[in-house]
Amino acid sequence: SGPAKARNVGIKNAQGGIIFFTDDDCVVPPDWIKTLAKEYIENPDIAGAGGWYKYDETAYKSRLARAYISYMDMLFFDRSQNYWGVDFRTQKIKSKHFFKNPAGNTSNMSYKKSVLLEMGGFDEIIRFVGYVDWELKKRIAALGYELVYTPYFVSHQKPLTVMDIAMKFFNRGRGRFHLVSKNPELLKYYSPSITTLKKKHYMRGVDFFVRMVMLIELVYGSLGWWRQKLAETAEKFPPR
Repeated sequence: SGPAKARNVGIKNAQGGIIFFTDDDCVVPPDWIKTLAKEYIENPDIAGAGGWYKYDETAYKSRLARAYISYMDMLFFDRSQNYWGVDFRTQKIKSKHFFKNPAGNTSNMSYKKSVLLEMGGFDEIIRFVGYVDWELKKRIAALGYELVYTPYFVSHQKPLTVMDIAMKFFNRGRGRFHLVSKNPELLKYYSPSITTLKKKHYMRGVDFFVRMVMLIELVYGSLGWWRQKLAETAEKFPPR
């Protein structure tokens, strides 16, 4: 069970040569498929093409929800300019670089079916919503396939209560551990403590509610990390 297995069933039964992915809490623009499909015509060598998502901040009344949106925008858009020298708001990117190319988030993504079958689909060990798409992207990038990122956005409309935000970070922590367990070189980017300390240093001067979101991430991201570590350790060493 879980999103990885469900997606793999869909991939197996799909009739087309390009598979499009979005989430059940996203609204795509009318020309979404046409826009992503055009990238394969212009770049026939790519494995996939995708964009990103945005929250409609006006739809959220909670200060914490708005702080979460602000925090995620700072991490995604502002840091891309500071670290990579690219503007994810406006720049199209074609590369196989895991970090410099943000394409891969399955709220707004497409892949060639042939590539997905070559990869064996999504990793079904990940039975929750947390980095299942990034784990697939890492394997695709490792084989040298390029992706296209286009600054084209779907609307994310997921509820953002305190518990919703906490569970997002918890599942991301679980997914990050699994990703790092398969790719140890990513530890310095995804370890909960190291990652959060870097963000704190970068985000000096942010308001109280954004700092609360960062604290929730540190606590629940760490809990998710250790939860997944214990689960995968138990699978490797089952009781006799």
